[in-house]
Amino acid sequence: MTLDPREPWWSYPLVIVDFETTGVVPTECGPVSVAAVRLEQGREVGHFYSLTRPGCPISPEASAVHGITDEQVADAPELSTLAAPLAELAAGAIPAAYNGTVFDKIIFHRYLSGAAPHPLFDPAQPWLDPLVMIRKIDRYARGPGRHRLDATCDRWGVPFGEGEAHNALADVRAVGRLLGALIERGKVKPTVSLGRMIAYSEQVRAEQDRQWEQYQAKLKAREAQQTLALGSGDSETSPHVDTCSSEPR
Repeated sequence: MTLDPREPWWSYPLVIVDFETTGVVPTECGPVSVAAVRLEQGREVGHFYSLTRPGCPISPEASAVHGITDEQVADAPELSTLAAPLAELAAGAIPAAYNGTVFDKIIFHRYLSGAAPHPLFDPAQPWLDPLVMIRKIDRYARGPGRHRLDATCDRWGVPFGEGEAHNALADVRAVGRLLGALIERGKVKPTVSLGRMIAYSEQVRAEQDRQWEQYQAKLKAREAQQTLALGSGDSETSPHVDTCSSEPR
C-alpha cells in the first residue's frame, strides 16, 4: 500500500515501533525486544510485543539499561520470524519511532524489508520521528538528557510509569500519548498533509544535524586551543585556560 502524501497525516493510522538492543550502534547491534502499537486518531487499537534472540551477546552496559539478559532471550524468536504479526498490526499505517530515523528504522530493515506490502516494511518509506518535533518545539529546554523520552514526557505531563523507561512497549505507548498531547496543545497540526509533514521533519532533521556538527567542530577547536596554550610555555608565562567545561556557554 502506498500512502497518499496529499492526505492529512493524522488521518492515517500510525504504527509506533521501538527496539531494545544489545548495544548502541544500529548497524551492528541486535534486537532483544520489539514493541509496536497501532494508533487510529490517537487511540490505541492494537499492540505487539516480543523478546527476540539477537544472535550476539548483550553488552553489560545495554543489559544495565533495559534489564534484559542473554538467558531471557536464549529461546526467544528471531526478529526475522515476526513479520506476520507486525504486518497485521502495521497495515496501511505510517511508521513512527522516537529517534527512529537513525536507530529503529535501521534495525528494522536489517531484518525485515519487503516482507509485506505495508509502509513499515518499505525501506524507502520515511518514518515520522517525534524526537525531531520535540527538539524543535523544546529547543530552549535545558539540562542533560532534556530530550530523552522520559524527560520529555515529564515536561509535557504525559503519563510514564516510574521504572518503565527502556521498556519497549511502555516506550511506544508513551510516544503515542506524547503525540496526542502535542496535538491537543496546538504544537503539531493534525491537518498538515503527510507530504508536508515528512518534508518538514527531514528539513528540521538536517538543520539539527548541521547544528550538531558545528557544535562538535567548536568543541574540537576549543580543545586544540587549550592544548596549544597549555604547551606553549611554563606555568608562569602561559595564559590561564579553563579546562573544566566543554559545554557551550
